Amino acid sequence: MSAHDEQAHRVARNEAVLREVNERIEELLDDAAHPEFFCECGEGRCVETIEVSIAEYTAVRSSPLRFVVRPGHELPQFERVVEETNRYRVVEKVGDAGEVARELDSRS
Repeated sequence: MSAHDEQAHRVARNEAVLREVNERIEELLDDAAHPEFFCECGEGRCVETIEVSIAEYTAVRSSPLRFVVRPGHELPQFERVVEETNRYRVVEKVGDAGEVARELDSRS
């Protein structure tokens, strides 16, 4: 496995862990007006939060390849931006990162 492939796997695993945490938040705060979710970027040390409504988060999670990240936290070598707001970006994994994201998705 190449260094790029290993990095793609590590990034996707980091994001999958944060997505699991956010899904628990979604379950607990399903009626909150302005819930905050953790940024699902691939940076293992990121602990920033994003204000995302339950409906917005549910829409992002409709695809196992999509993640919600703070503006500026995109990793173009592993993902492409598919939606932008002033509060967050929705990124979609590509290549090996996409395969790992699909494998680790708890809703698939």
